[in-house]
Amino acid sequence: MAFLKFEDIDKSFGENNVISKFNLEVEKGKFIVLLGPSGCGKSTLLRMIAGIEEIDHGKILLENNLLNDLLPSKRQIAMVFQSYALYPHMNVFQNISFGLKSEKISKNDIKIKVNEAAKILKIEELLDRRPKELSGGQRQRVAIGRAITRNPKLFLFDEPLSNLDAALRSEMRVEISKLHKKLKSNIIYVTHDQVEAMTLADKIVIMNNGKIEQFGSPEDIYNNPNNVFVAEFIGNPKMNIFKVKTEDIINKNTFKLFNKEIKFENLNFEYGLYVGIRPEDISLEKESEYKAEISIDLVENLGPEKIIYSHLNNTEIRIKSAKNIKDKNITIYFQKNKIYLFDNNKNRLKSS
Repeated sequence: MAFLKFEDIDKSFGENNVISKFNLEVEKGKFIVLLGPSGCGKSTLLRMIAGIEEIDHGKILLENNLLNDLLPSKRQIAMVFQSYALYPHMNVFQNISFGLKSEKISKNDIKIKVNEAAKILKIEELLDRRPKELSGGQRQRVAIGRAITRNPKLFLFDEPLSNLDAALRSEMRVEISKLHKKLKSNIIYVTHDQVEAMTLADKIVIMNNGKIEQFGSPEDIYNNPNNVFVAEFIGNPKMNIFKVKTEDIINKNTFKLFNKEIKFENLNFEYGLYVGIRPEDISLEKESEYKAEISIDLVENLGPEKIIYSHLNNTEIRIKSAKNIKDKNITIYFQKNKIYLFDNNKNRLKSS
């Protein structure tokens, strides 16, 4: 039995359909990240789980219990918002304990729960401060502490780190990961940041236009993207995608790329072909027979590595390298086993 299950979920706002035939099963104890571009429906889905948005069609079940018509307060779900949603006139202790006061818990038990949460999140010394006296990272810890004290079956995080600077985001990613391992709880986490998704998730749901493009582990999604959308969305810089011209398709399993013939067995290219190569899989050192001559447009120096921008056949190409570049014109190399192939509909082709 799935811990959390979505059955044919549909949601529209007027004429705008934001979630369409969404089906997913989540195992107990897993950290699931909903990842996709802005407007793909991920936050709407989270709000439907929490009961903040109504479901137009379909079912959401938590431990086989239907959530659709339950009040948010009855769902045993805690949500952490992007905006922290802290009460400015209350101190940290009062903010964390706010939800417990309506549950008829004794003052002593409330104190124990708040102190336990504060210890886990390393904010014991902040309990007397008000939100305006806290940094962004500290405020987010308070918001998470308030969720922990409710002992929910499911945590929902809606882009909780987007208001933090880069250093704090990195620090909080580590803290949230540690928290998940300590609590062994289920987390559904919404973000458009692929670094957060890749570093936090047990499994990632790649969403686009209200639908699932792919569901799998970070490694599987990175190494085996279902289609061009996923291939370009995961990876920084994004994967290079080249449309193979009709005249460069020699037969159903041989094509030309940069004037070099490449053959794959048991595939059919005759209806069209796209080729993908990740920037980190392109080398400036001679390591294969497959190569191309390029003229450099721009080099971004990121310290330990460089991002090189150029053009091939009127298509932008990005290369990631640790090598210092001095020449304007260089030769790049790629390996056949590092190439990704997609059909005319931009779905992944796999060689048997």
